[in-house]
Amino acid sequence: MPEHEKSLPIPNTGDGDTSLVSNNSITTSNTTVFSPNKQKSLPDSPQVKSSSNLLDDPKVKAVLNSDSSLEILLARLKDSIRACDEFAQYLKKKHSYEESYMANIKKTSMNCKNSVKTNTRVLKGSFIESLDKAISFDDRLVKDVRTPYVKALFKMYEELI
Repeated sequence: MPEHEKSLPIPNTGDGDTSLVSNNSITTSNTTVFSPNKQKSLPDSPQVKSSSNLLDDPKVKAVLNSDSSLEILLARLKDSIRACDEFAQYLKKKHSYEESYMANIKKTSMNCKNSVKTNTRVLKGSFIESLDKAISFDDRLVKDVRTPYVKALFKMYEELI
């Protein structure tokens, strides 16, 4: 075993579990608890093979060679199309809600600005100026952030249709 892959035993905790530290990873029995280069794996969790060797798997070959392989692929394709349609409808509704929200924010901020200007005798003052800055900030958020976001939602919806 190379020097950098040596394992060091961790003192026994009394629960009968043997622990090892190997190359910056901690392994207890058959379970890797921590490894900076690997994800946490459990003894019963299925391991995903690389896609380059996937077609060599006997289970995959059996499905591909069976009479139902085209039906399975067609069913998966239909499910994918249905999911895509549902996501497109979600984007359409979200676009509608965001657009409505944007219009309401603009309307409310304009009403608030007009109300403050017409109902106050003192147009200069720290509170009035701060309130105007806060409302202007919301207007800028709508213009600079929400508007491109709403346009992007609609573009994604159009691309999915």
